[in-house]
Amino acid sequence: SSDLRRNIFAYYVPPKPEVKPPTTPTPTPEPPPPVLLASVSPSNVYARTADFKLELSGDKFTPGMRIYVDNRELPTSYKNPQQVSATVPAAFIATPGTRSVVVRTPDNQLFSNPMQINVADPPKPNYVYVGIIGRTNRVDDVALVQERNNKNIINVLRGDILSGRFRVTSISEKELVLTDTTLKIKHTIGMSEGEKGSGPLARPTPRVDSEDDEP
Repeated sequence: SSDLRRNIFAYYVPPKPEVKPPTTPTPTPEPPPPVLLASVSPSNVYARTADFKLELSGDKFTPGMRIYVDNRELPTSYKNPQQVSATVPAAFIATPGTRSVVVRTPDNQLFSNPMQINVADPPKPNYVYVGIIGRTNRVDDVALVQERNNKNIINVLRGDILSGRFRVTSISEKELVLTDTTLKIKHTIGMSEGEKGSGPLARPTPRVDSEDDEP
């Protein structure tokens, strides 16, 4: 009993274990997408242009996959496991910005990494429409336009080309319409009488008959 008593009194009480703060397990990195999207062509387009063919290159494409632009499915042509294509409607690129492109199955079981199409603002004509010289037959109206850079006033007719790319396609008392001969898009410039074309420029005197003679 003496041994028992000694064991009781000599019983060792261990210190409380140090409480360690819970550690957050290192997240397992997500596996790469099962389908590789390597490139989109074209990757840069201008806003307000027409429908265009988008060609995608990568690996592990299947006939059941579709091209999605900003989550909208496009009718997709499958060529082989490395190439698919689709026609992107003009409505998809009506405004500048970026568009996300992925290739995936409709049920999203197989999908690619995303890529982007950059939609740029198209070049704009750098002119102010300041006046019109009206003619009797309304076909040969002359528009007076002012170059923003040097303030020169120039006379233009329908069919004239400005800055080497903008064709004058319509002249009226309200607006001037220029068509980009490269991108095939129209730019409308309203008459700015009160701005820079006030005074005699806004309603100039029609040219005399001697100036109307064809060379």
